[in-house]
Amino acid sequence: MKRILTIATISLILFSAIATAEPETLFDSENITIGGFGGPTVGYTQFNGEEAVLTGIRAAMIVNHKFYIGIAGYGIVTQHDAGKKVTPAGQLEDTQYIFGYGGGLLGYTFMEDDLVHGSAEVLIGGGGLTRRFTNDWDDDSYEDYDYHFADDRFFCIQPMVNAELNVTKWMRCNAGLGYRWTEGINKWDLSDDDTSGLVAGIGVSFGWF
Repeated sequence: MKRILTIATISLILFSAIATAEPETLFDSENITIGGFGGPTVGYTQFNGEEAVLTGIRAAMIVNHKFYIGIAGYGIVTQHDAGKKVTPAGQLEDTQYIFGYGGGLLGYTFMEDDLVHGSAEVLIGGGGLTRRFTNDWDDDSYEDYDYHFADDRFFCIQPMVNAELNVTKWMRCNAGLGYRWTEGINKWDLSDDDTSGLVAGIGVSFGWF
């Protein structure tokens, strides 16, 4: 019985010591600052061997003015020929590709108090590739016809490095360079090599940095 009491007493002392100890953590919970930002981007990319214009938007929460986590999405706004397809009326019509992707965003800002500073980020997510007719018809007989064809879904990862300019306390401009890798493209004679490519762009962000 005494042995059990001794073990119990020692266990309680150890438990109390562990419970009151201050753990080592990545962030000091008493000094954490939370901010956030959001804004549009526009830039250049490569798609199916052609140059393309890419637009997008980013939104994220910032921890301690450095780490940020959020979401981002991008899409090609230029037209890219996808060959011909038979319409409901039996005619051959031109089609074009629709390409977009998005996902989670993780990043880190370096020397954020400097007028010009840098950041590095990575987008991890997925997207879709679609074909559609270039021309839409006004004929009511086509009202129920699906002008968009089956999508090809894919996984993507896009790391980027950015140069940022502090315009005001609540506004930043940035210019970035990166690369988009896709995995899963296998329709319409396209491959992952056709949808992977260089990404470069400029953007503006508004928020609490």
